[in-house]
Amino acid sequence: MASKSLIAGSGQVYGSQGFVDYGKDYKPSKLESAYSSILASQEKEKQEVNAITNKVNTSMSNMSDMDLSDITFDQKTTIKNYLVGQRNIYAQAANEIAYISDSSSSEYQYYADIMSEVNNNISNLSGQLKNYKEAKVQYEADNDKRIWSGGVGNAAAQLQSSSIYGFDEENKAQLQIGDGGNMQFNYNNNVVNWTNHKDPYLKSFTTADYITNMANTIATSKLELTDEKANTIRLKLDNTLTDDEALRSLVAGDFEYEGINLKDIIYNEKDPNVTKKEVIDRIINGYKAVGARSKAEYEKNGTENNTSPTYQDMTSAQAALDNFRDGRVVYDLNSVYNVGTATKPIKISVTNKGWTVEDVKSGLIEAYPNLKDVQISNPNLFK
Repeated sequence: MASKSLIAGSGQVYGSQGFVDYGKDYKPSKLESAYSSILASQEKEKQEVNAITNKVNTSMSNMSDMDLSDITFDQKTTIKNYLVGQRNIYAQAANEIAYISDSSSSEYQYYADIMSEVNNNISNLSGQLKNYKEAKVQYEADNDKRIWSGGVGNAAAQLQSSSIYGFDEENKAQLQIGDGGNMQFNYNNNVVNWTNHKDPYLKSFTTADYITNMANTIATSKLELTDEKANTIRLKLDNTLTDDEALRSLVAGDFEYEGINLKDIIYNEKDPNVTKKEVIDRIINGYKAVGARSKAEYEKNGTENNTSPTYQDMTSAQAALDNFRDGRVVYDLNSVYNVGTATKPIKISVTNKGWTVEDVKSGLIEAYPNLKDVQISNPNLFK
């Protein structure tokens, strides 16, 4: 069977197996205090991200009439003053160049360069302002969906973003226009260039979907996980977790509810590859335990007995489908559950389009939008 508990870090998968940190039991006692302190710090960061998210949402609820695609009065004033100053510089240069008849002279070129620079400054500011407005709208939408990761470094990024976008009532970063028409924000007595600002990173839904769908596939395979298959999965995970933000998201416990509990792993900021290896080893060990149990249950039940998975086994696939429909991930969802009996085999499949139930022998296929609809129409297929 496959359920969210089967990939729990607590080691409850099949009684004693799963994504368990076997090395944790052998940590020297002198390191235990430091280990616990770092884990507590990681958990605190996750709580801080949630607290800031709540604060921003509360602030937004008090700005129901606010046009998110617009900027504040103070920001408009700052930009207006800059444009007036640039216009004056341009007008002065245009006035001087009008009295110079030789367009090849260095003096003429001097004023022409000033006028060109002003145009470039205004064009650059216009482009950055457009980008800022779009980013502000996207930030609010992501904040409302509560999809920021609780991973290392995200609390500071969330604080800075809430201030720069004007959602932190107690600490709104002040806009200023720097050289070249570059937007800058005075944040906590530091100047942050808009081009260098980075919003908080999101929970890695694509990675979590892959992990849970693979667990479900192995759980319904009735086979042990071979070394060849394990190496293929390891290669995929190694490539996926090259994305440092995805690695941080998993270690933060962003998907603990979905059954991926790896938050007892310390994120190694100096060498993330150490963390990546520990995460992959944990997942592969969990998959091996799942495969072994799947085969044992199949052999115990016999080929003629009902081998249907539970409704709960398929909920992670429905969650992946919901994430795809909400636009939170771009993922090629394709999970198959072989159920029924040897004399009446049934195949339940889920793709990005929805669910299907196929009578393998007759070839009859019925389509359903959601897992709940499958259960209601085919209650006999579930234990």
